[in-house]
Amino acid sequence: MTTNRRADYQKRMEKQLNDLATKIQDLLEKTESKMRGEYQKQMKDLPQHLQNAREQLEELRSASSAAWEEMRPGLEKAWTELKTSFDQAATRFKAERKPKP
Repeated sequence: MTTNRRADYQKRMEKQLNDLATKIQDLLEKTESKMRGEYQKQMKDLPQHLQNAREQLEELRSASSAAWEEMRPGLEKAWTELKTSFDQAATRFKAERKPKP
């Protein structure tokens, strides 16, 4: 993969992580007083998933040209776990906010 593709990939992943970090913070602020049980654990795990993804991105940045392609699946996995956790938490929060008929 060329240097430009590598740089483009890194920028795209950084933007995605930053965007999701903002959404996580917003969701945490909205739910903090309403968290209970497993939902509370799921919400508290989001920042750790975000940190794991950021660490993977930093490792990818410092990797050699030959090694970074091998590291890419680790970042993709960390991103998928983060995004899945966020989507589940956001969906659950929205469902709990709906008024009961």
